[in-house]
Amino acid sequence: MTKDFKNQFSWSTTRDSVFRQCLRQYYFNYYGFWGGWHGDVSGRTRQIYVLKQLQTRQMWAGEKVHHCIERSLTNLHRGVALLNAEEAVDITLRTMRSDFRFSRSKEYWQMPKGCGLLEHEYDIPVPDSEWKAIADHVRDCLKAFYHSGLWEKLKAVPGKEWLEVEEFSHFLLNEVTIFVKLDCCYREKDKVVVLDWKTGKSRKRDAHLLQLVCYTLYACERWGKKPNQVVAQECRLPSMEVIHHPVGGGDIDDAKAYIRGSITDMKSLLKNKEENEPLEEAAFDITEDDRPCRSCNFRKVCPKW
Repeated sequence: MTKDFKNQFSWSTTRDSVFRQCLRQYYFNYYGFWGGWHGDVSGRTRQIYVLKQLQTRQMWAGEKVHHCIERSLTNLHRGVALLNAEEAVDITLRTMRSDFRFSRSKEYWQMPKGCGLLEHEYDIPVPDSEWKAIADHVRDCLKAFYHSGLWEKLKAVPGKEWLEVEEFSHFLLNEVTIFVKLDCCYREKDKVVVLDWKTGKSRKRDAHLLQLVCYTLYACERWGKKPNQVVAQECRLPSMEVIHHPVGGGDIDDAKAYIRGSITDMKSLLKNKEENEPLEEAAFDITEDDRPCRSCNFRKVCPKW
């Protein structure tokens, strides 16, 4: 990245969730960190940038499951030889052990893109049994996936029918970039099938529906489909329960209205909307609810703490 790289306004369900949770956390996540990746930047901006990269142990586990499946699916549609289930699981667990050591020694302060766990940064006591449970959960998720009928079905999808695997994509709504990232997407006859892996607790229904509607809007625009030609499915790991979420026209209208309102709210905190320049940090209120703070990356720089 160059120093004149611009922080451009965009929208995503993740950004909306942070905005609704705590405006100060939102400021740190989308504005306060900007430029902190430069080697000559120090002080608070650098600190915010490093803290932004932290993950909870649950997020870390989910990411490892996603990455392992992503590698397999990418190799699958490229025609590259696949690892067997045991090899894939073993590589993932060895990577996790390496990540854990890296995070525990807090090396992420020198290499922020390396693994940094919230529990290590804030010295949160976690029993060894809980760390083991995280590794066991990853193992269970991956073994369930690789021994499932769904995996066998995916292996039978012709290479030319694969569309996307874990790619950052976007569509436009009222000239605003709406970001999406489809875990897995392929053609099936005249339909587009979108699979969304879930390794943790299910999101609230409205939030999850909003995410699936965004996937549907993207698929309609990207591949010229109608909403009833997009099959949006949630696959819960390790149970391998696959849930189909039909998206209707009313869902789409409601989602578009919600997104437009969310964008308006976010832009109300900009002093220069064309340049995506925020108001001063103090204009971003700190939540009075302590619950989001427990898993917030930015306690070290937040005046509340």
